[in-house]
Amino acid sequence: MLGDVLLGAATGDREPFSDAAGRARASLGLPSVRCWCVVLVDGLGWHNLSGRGEHAPFLTGQLTAQTGAGAPVTKLAATLPTSTATNLSYLGTAQRAGATAMLGYAVRNPATAGLLNLISWNGGADPGTWQREPTVFEQMLASGSLAVSIGPWQFEDSGLTVAALRGARYHPAESLPARVDTAIAQLRDPGVDLVYLYWGELDSIAHQHGWEGADWAGGLARSIPNWSVWRGCSRWVPACWSPLTTA
Repeated sequence: MLGDVLLGAATGDREPFSDAAGRARASLGLPSVRCWCVVLVDGLGWHNLSGRGEHAPFLTGQLTAQTGAGAPVTKLAATLPTSTATNLSYLGTAQRAGATAMLGYAVRNPATAGLLNLISWNGGADPGTWQREPTVFEQMLASGSLAVSIGPWQFEDSGLTVAALRGARYHPAESLPARVDTAIAQLRDPGVDLVYLYWGELDSIAHQHGWEGADWAGGLARSIPNWSVWRGCSRWVPACWSPLTTA
């Protein structure tokens, strides 16, 4: 399940900070490494990658290679409804929408009787009290571990970040290559126990043009040089880390 990814990666090679974290790590079949780099590719999923795989030979090759006994899980299920707010919260808390109150794109705010947009956060609610479940990053902090979150500057203190991903040290980086470089720099730091990188460009293209057209395919193809960086990361960072990609 998508909700297992961040929680399962959070403990690295350390003792799980909760039974749920231990179960998540086991369910994904994750090997023991000191620090995972979790890359969330918003706007990419199993079905559209399978349908446009010729534009992403590196990714499809990685999926093909991960087969056989002991291989990590390669296909995960999102939770319903499959909106960004709901599933980013599912990733960030390992809890479904009924627990997080992140029930879709927009919901009725009982305090105002108006609509609350769970992406822009227009509608008057405090994200820290609307979504009350502890995030994976908060659980890591409580156990003495440090997570780093990397994404565009405008997301650092956004309502959705506070609701779903609070508790990490945020490093803003605008372009995709800058985010990859920032991730590599953070993975060199022995005090960092988990790196999370948000990759949202494909989602923006899909909302504007759909995922079946040339624009989305071009965006996927342009991402390949950044994916290929992971092949050679051992030259710049210690070998005790590993990338974990989900969508």
